[in-house]
Formats: sequence, C-alpha cells, structure tokens
Amino acid sequence: MDDGSPYGRLYFVPVGKVSETFTNTSPKFGLDYRVTHDLFLYASYAKGFKSGGFNVRYLVPREDVLAFEPEKLTTYEGGFKWTNADNRARLNGAAYHSRYSDIQVVVFEQFGAPVTQNAGKAQIDGFELELTTVAREHLELEVGIGYIDARYTEINDPTAAITGSGAISKDSDLPNAPKWSVNGALTYSIDMPNDGSQTFRADWSYRSRIENDAQNSSFLSQEAFHKVNLAATYTDPSDQWDFVLFVHNLNNERTIMAGNSNFAIGFHEANFERPRNYGAAVRVRF
Repeated sequence: MDDGSPYGRLYFVPVGKVSETFTNTSPKFGLDYRVTHDLFLYASYAKGFKSGGFNVRYLVPREDVLAFEPEKLTTYEGGFKWTNADNRARLNGAAYHSRYSDIQVVVFEQFGAPVTQNAGKAQIDGFELELTTVAREHLELEVGIGYIDARYTEINDPTAAITGSGAISKDSDLPNAPKWSVNGALTYSIDMPNDGSQTFRADWSYRSRIENDAQNSSFLSQEAFHKVNLAATYTDPSDQWDFVLFVHNLNNERTIMAGNSNFAIGFHEANFERPRNYGAAVRVRF
C-alpha cells in the first residue's frame, strides 16, 4: 500500500542490498633486552583495527543505510621487569602512547535512535607500575598504580552535527577510561600440621571518575570509588582442592558499570555492579 512516503511503502531504508569490504594489515614489532639477570627491558610498536559496518536499527526513514568506517589504532609501549636477587620483590612498569583514528562510538540521533558513528581522532597516554614483595615470611604485599590521559584530538562530522545532550566535543571524556587506578593487597599464608595451608587475603582498589558512555551522560557518570574484598582459603595437602569463604564489595559501594542514557526520549537506565555479597566456594583441580 502506498502511504505517500517518497519510498512508496514505508520502509525505514530503501529495499535493496548494500555491501562493503574492509581489509587491513596490522603489524606488530617488539624488542626485548635483558640488561642483567634481574632486569629486563622491552619496547613495542603495533597497529590495531576494528572493522567498519552498517547500522541496522532506525526509528525514522533514511535515504541510505547508515555506515561507519573502520577504527584504527597505532600504539607505542615501553617498559621493564625487575626482580631482586633473592626473588622477594618484583617491580614491573610500562608507559604507552596510543593514537586512534575514526574511533567508533554509540550516539543517539533524532527520536532516540542509537547508532554507531566515527567520532574522530583520540589520543591515550598512560603508565602502569606494579610491585609485589614478600614483606616477611608468609606475608606478601601487592601494590599497583595506573594513569590514563585519554582525550579527543579531532571531532568528525556528522558526529559534530549532533546537538544537545547527545553531542560529543573535544572536551568530552572517552568512556571507560578512569584517570587514576590504584590497588593494593595483603596475603598471609599459614602452613597447617597436616601439610595443608590456609591463606587470608584482603584487597583494596580505587578508581577515579568514569564516564560510561560517549556522551558523558550525568545519569551514567560514576564518581570516584573504593572497594574492599576479603577471602579466606583452605588448601588440602594434595593441592587438589580449595575451600573458600569470601566477601566481595565489603564497603557496599554502589557503582555503575554500564547503561543507556537516551535524552531524545527521556529514557535512562544504569546497570550497577553487585552490592556487598558473601559466600563459599569449592575449587577442584583435575
């Protein structure tokens, strides 16, 4: 039936077939150098690729299927691994510089249609440090810190043409890229008279503010948070099974891990990580 639309029947895209072929060669080169028996250095250069494609969900008719281009990445990384002479301390470090082109993000067009588009170019710089040390017999300490400076360096059309709450600008934060990540853990082990063992572990983590979507929705923005987990493990003498008692998210932090913030239709939902939870588990090794 002709409903008066320019397409005859009201199809959201013209009836037909579209296709595209995406090809890419992504090399990786690395160089390793052992300075001493205890110190190891490395450096690498790599390219990455995420295929382009077509959006398949529309809320209003379009003249053509909305496509998006491949996302490409060039990254440089250098680091070291060091272990002290008696193997009681280990320190690892890395720094990296990454450049994205045609970075793919999900945005909302008119009437709230979620579509994948190429936002533009982005740059991510950062470093990581990890230290593990046996502070004293049966007591192990782990600490780590990570820093990320993630930012857009160029915004593409048509992404730049999206206005209002769905707009992305060079001042927008990249999703899932907290500036600071810090963690620490203490593990204490006890040898049992029957040759089994008990292990007690407490770990803590911190994340600075995280944006959970490309448009930096205030409904999905997660403020900085801390989390604490505890566990006690008994390992049998044969080392074939463990019995574990655990408490996750001891401080009962309420943190957003994903969601959907659609300003065009006034719909917002957030998926939260589990609140404080505890239990027991048996692990068997075959």
